[in-house]
Amino acid sequence: AIFNFPADCGSDLLCKFAKTALGSNADIRLRATITSAKQFAISAALADITLGSGLVLSPAGLEIMVGSETSIGITASLSLSNPVLQFQGAVRVGLQGLELSMTMVGVWERAFGIAYLAFGNAIISMNVIP
Repeated sequence: AIFNFPADCGSDLLCKFAKTALGSNADIRLRATITSAKQFAISAALADITLGSGLVLSPAGLEIMVGSETSIGITASLSLSNPVLQFQGAVRVGLQGLELSMTMVGVWERAFGIAYLAFGNAIISMNVIP
């Protein structure tokens, strides 16, 4: 399901705040997945959010998983325009502990302006298990 903010929020403070924080064209996308009677997932994603010149967060989302691996998390993709780079990341907290992960998609040629230096498909992950 996709929800759009109305053109005129009237006196609704939450609508006004969301449009100010996320942009007037933002929408919220909800998705639910039921894999069995004992396991399901719900996620909500926001449309692209421009954080600054050449810095776009898309889509930012919240996910809740209930079942054998119950957790709640925040996911996002971050795109930079100069240099052109894309990252995907997540922070999840659940019964199994804390997970932090980030992946760089593609290759960063001439990293830091050095002709012979390149980084590609880098993955950083950390888990804290109670």
